[in-house]
Amino acid sequence: MIFDDFITLGHDTEAASLTACIHMFFKLVGWAFAQEGPKAPDFSQLFTALGVTINVSRLNEGLGTVGNADHRREELLQTLDNILTAKRLSKAEALKLRGRLQFAAGNLFGRVAKAALAAVSAHAYGIGSKVLDSRTTLALQLHRKFLESGRPRELRPTCDQVWFIQTDACFE
Repeated sequence: MIFDDFITLGHDTEAASLTACIHMFFKLVGWAFAQEGPKAPDFSQLFTALGVTINVSRLNEGLGTVGNADHRREELLQTLDNILTAKRLSKAEALKLRGRLQFAAGNLFGRVAKAALAAVSAHAYGIGSKVLDSRTTLALQLHRKFLESGRPRELRPTCDQVWFIQTDACFE
């Protein structure tokens, strides 16, 4: 269950109790949160939060997946197409794109994209030309292929020890 991008997992039989408990907690601490609408969907085995889609339908088999949400992936693909067609990328655009690609890469293909992200950074801090060179063009084409495939990252347990991680969105 998502409560305004706060994710809660539980068994189907616990859905009503968890919803009531979390609503009560947020009200007690005075937090504003979505109680209905797109930011407060019903419990589901497939859900989206913070631009990623999480699938826990096979969690009982020890498998969960995390991937970029379709709308985010399509938005990035369109941005890359526009840049590759124009063959131009300003420093500000390059830095913004690099951050978005880095986030997307972390949800799909981990460290594979590191060199490609470095090429985008090198373009941003290069000699000041907005014109794409062959290295940057190749890096953007590589990211486009990764995003196009859209294969989510598989998460599998590597040990049988249970860990509880609780944090707020700012890691404070």
